[in-house]
Amino acid sequence: MKYLIGVGNYSMYDDSIGLRVVEHIARQGASPDFTVVDLSANILNLLFYFEQDTEKILIVDCLKTGQTLNQKVGDSIFFDVNDIVTHKDDRHLSTHEGDVIKVVELARQVGHTIPPLFCMGILPAEIKPAFGLSKALSSSLSEYCEQATHYLLNTDAGASQGSLQGVMPRCETRTP
Repeated sequence: MKYLIGVGNYSMYDDSIGLRVVEHIARQGASPDFTVVDLSANILNLLFYFEQDTEKILIVDCLKTGQTLNQKVGDSIFFDVNDIVTHKDDRHLSTHEGDVIKVVELARQVGHTIPPLFCMGILPAEIKPAFGLSKALSSSLSEYCEQATHYLLNTDAGASQGSLQGVMPRCETRTP
């Protein structure tokens, strides 16, 4: 089974982009080749999908990268979760703050099988306490949905996607 998983927070503006992508795909009628999942901010529930029969997971989320990647608002970046490092405080794992890397590490520690796991990070215009999406992201929602679906269905699990200035190996950047 393949899963397209959206994470984020509806009440934090552009941080909801992952949820809005999976919501849009579900409304349009998802492909029978994968399952659409809204995890919201419950990233620990990702462990439920770490099963032997899971072929691939693509997580869609807001991604704040700073200026080091020379990307612009609205760009999407695809990467293998195994190729990134978290810079968040790793002293504890919280159910209120999502960090995919921490969840994967927890899964490894308890002996879970880790399926091929990829992320589609979308660079936000603004994260603030508000409902909705910025114009930059809302105007590209359909394109994000197409990109996510295409990546999930057509990219081999071990395929190299190039490099993004040596910061995250096997990344691919797309501009809507």
